[in-house]
Amino acid sequence: MAFISREAFLAQQEERQARATQTQNFGPRVGYFSLKDDGDEAIVRFCYDSPDEFDILTTHQTTVDGKFRRVNCLRESFKDSADSCPMCAAGVPLQQRFYIKLLEYTRDEKDNIVATPKIWERSTSYVNIIGNLFTEYGNVSDCVFKIKRSGEKGSMITTYSIMLENPNVYNSELYPKNNEAFDGYNILGTAVLDKSFDELKEMVGDTAEPAQTGFTEQTSTPRKVVY
Repeated sequence: MAFISREAFLAQQEERQARATQTQNFGPRVGYFSLKDDGDEAIVRFCYDSPDEFDILTTHQTTVDGKFRRVNCLRESFKDSADSCPMCAAGVPLQQRFYIKLLEYTRDEKDNIVATPKIWERSTSYVNIIGNLFTEYGNVSDCVFKIKRSGEKGSMITTYSIMLENPNVYNSELYPKNNEAFDGYNILGTAVLDKSFDELKEMVGDTAEPAQTGFTEQTSTPRKVVY
């Protein structure tokens, strides 16, 4: 390995420490939930006791280190002047996104069921879809659901079915509830970058609108299961 100066070494240490502190501040590591191809499915539990707990954020999409990322919009309402957010002032489109907290149940190499906290980024149409599950089944965190994808990878239209599963098959002892899995985790600052006015102003020059692919997503109405 090439030699580096003491100053460069100390700077690297400081950067590593900053990253470690940032991870601690944001709480547990939470990945993204996705089903990549037609017929893919997953057993999940939505981690909400009330629709009031939903995380709905107004965002802008921009590029950071060559990758598309979402950043926070600084306007508190659409009545606020666009000048209160550098991204809005620059004409970067607004998007409201719903970040769904769920546990995905998978099996490890010993066939034990493992619950992994994940975030499912969806359009705001899912606010009603998940909200309707409360109306239909009560507290959704007490229920186990299956999510199934219909639509091949790269398909222009993809649909997701959200189905209540039989508790006699998916009992709580094997598929435990754990709303605490997200304790200390914040959507803003992780899935959505939390930037100040000056930081957004600096980023505006690097923004790039994503290519319009025409890709849309729909979700079928949840079916009611009769036991």
